Amino acid sequence: MDTCLHSGAQALTGGQWQELYGADRADLSLGYARLREHMKPGDPLLLTAADDSGVCLALHGALTTPASGLFSHPWKLLTSEQLRRPEEGDAERVGEDHADALRAVTGGTDGSVPDAAALTAVLGEAMVFRSFDSSEAGLRADLDGQERQHALRALLKHAQQAVRDGAAGAICVPFVRADDETLRTALARCGFRGAVLTAVTAFDLRGVSSYEEYLAGLPSRRRRLHRKEEQALTDSGLRLDSWSLAGHVNRIAALEARNIAKHGGQPNPQALVAARTTMAALLGDRIRVPVALDETGEPAACGIHMTDGQNYCILMYGADASVSEGVPVYPCLTFYEPLRHAARHGLRTVRLGFEAYSAKLRRGARLRYRPTFRAAPGDGVPRRPYVNTPGTSHRSAALTEKEVEPDHGGAPRPM
Repeated sequence: MDTCLHSGAQALTGGQWQELYGADRADLSLGYARLREHMKPGDPLLLTAADDSGVCLALHGALTTPASGLFSHPWKLLTSEQLRRPEEGDAERVGEDHADALRAVTGGTDGSVPDAAALTAVLGEAMVFRSFDSSEAGLRADLDGQERQHALRALLKHAQQAVRDGAAGAICVPFVRADDETLRTALARCGFRGAVLTAVTAFDLRGVSSYEEYLAGLPSRRRRLHRKEEQALTDSGLRLDSWSLAGHVNRIAALEARNIAKHGGQPNPQALVAARTTMAALLGDRIRVPVALDETGEPAACGIHMTDGQNYCILMYGADASVSEGVPVYPCLTFYEPLRHAARHGLRTVRLGFEAYSAKLRRGARLRYRPTFRAAPGDGVPRRPYVNTPGTSHRSAALTEKEVEPDHGGAPRPM
């Protein structure tokens, strides 16, 4: 088995990529991998393994930098207050325990709580292998179970050797699907340590053929919320439509920029236009842009979403500052309009990404855990990070066991 660490997705042809990842899922497509390389900081990475028949396995990711986002940087995940989720009354104790664990890694003695930069100074940057909301290897379909395990372990051992040789300080496979036993087993056999730091949410549309049928399966309080917010949007005078990204790049990027500024950020309009132009070129009609138009036909808000024959993925949101705070434009563009589109086209799920559980679960989404696996030379990172599994606490999210769903499951909708 020949293994190699390449500088990104360009190491494979489109045909090779499709042989490993298939053609069905937009979030595992070569176009989306290239988009991540274009938009995300850090050197792109691609691990590959090849047998006598050619490339049989790939895992795509990037090397972290200080500019990497929260969900693309393991040290930011481990130091984030957002992910501690203490039980009621335990916040002070959990915070102290968490700080002590981090200081044990960094050797800090001044009483301050180490941040991601402090961890990086000790542990180095990390190779992180992830896609939209999961970490999945591309495997050639003709490999049997034993061959898949052999290839995955060879690939992971190659990455571990690269770390020992100084290519990075650690390897992180952060969002492994609960039903991906092949990858989970290989990670465990190669000495990776796992913990649940976060989860994703999704609307499950399996078995329904219309939006109304989907609503009928929800508890009455959630049906009322859907209908109330959709009616409020209608009463506001805004109407929903759908645009192509390629035909409206400048106007869509302008809405994104205004939304960033509204929330205290400093947008780069030119960079946003370039990013959306690249997105349109790489993903084409897999990108969908629902828009809310005012009475003059001008866009007041928009979503940027990615879709294929099975899944609908929520990517971005933009809105003009003139949109009233009392008008539920965001839930209509992020939840209800995508649900209607997905049900109408026979899609299985609307995938909403990480965290922000409360707003999503209130509207009928289901939560799916994403275990994070890490390996590094030595034993620097705490074996059990001081963060709680989503759902075991953080009662403000109104989380119940009925709302936690395995990736493979047919679990009932919440009551």
